[in-house]
Amino acid sequence: MPDLARDSVNAWFDRTIGPIRLPAGVRPARRNRAELALDLEHLGRALEEARSRNAEDLDRLLGEAPGTQLLQTLIEHLDLRTSACLLAWCAELPGQAALRALLSPSHGSPVLRGRVVDLNRRRALALIFEPARIEELVAACRQAFADDQP
Repeated sequence: MPDLARDSVNAWFDRTIGPIRLPAGVRPARRNRAELALDLEHLGRALEEARSRNAEDLDRLLGEAPGTQLLQTLIEHLDLRTSACLLAWCAELPGQAALRALLSPSHGSPVLRGRVVDLNRRRALALIFEPARIEELVAACRQAFADDQP
């Protein structure tokens, strides 16, 4: 991690967060999707390489200005799946300074905090309205009504 290739992000998201429906991401201005995808793959490799060299220093650099602002700006412009993948990767850094800085109520990004809230809400709704759960509820109601009949 972070493997920021589109297929990898989608697989990670579905495996980790769940198969919930999300709005399409905002397309970047003046960039084609292939260039952006390639840039994200390069970024993912560079971050992983830096983490393998010295994870503590990388976390410290990303948790302080200007690292936090650069990472925050990048994540705010990514789609929800990719930004969630990057936030999860930041959570794996040893001190979690980058994650704390990004989500800090006083200095962090309201956009990112909003995305986390939105993602949690969507995940909760997906779990609540999961078809298997609804089927169990309907079956339980039918049984309860059948047991209640004279």
